[in-house]
Amino acid sequence: MQLHTMTDVKPTGAAMLQIFFDDGSAPEVDLSSMLAQGGVFEPLRDPARFNAVEVGPRGRTLVWHVGKDVVDLCADALWLMAHSEAARSAAGE
Repeated sequence: MQLHTMTDVKPTGAAMLQIFFDDGSAPEVDLSSMLAQGGVFEPLRDPARFNAVEVGPRGRTLVWHVGKDVVDLCADALWLMAHSEAARSAAGE
């Protein structure tokens, strides 16, 4: 599996992020189903907190600072979410 890195991220709406990957793609990813699960994602339901997203070290994660805690999401998982059709095609499905 190819490793993906992110170069930038921009919130585009409620639970929506445009993620800029090193392969030149810049898809929008809907995280509403993740936020609906609650748990560690519960604080990110607050739009101000959600919009405070950052690209983590080396572009391998998206990071939100929640008090002393950190919520992060892996670049590869986000790339697969955004490119599900391409991922299925590459897997021969």
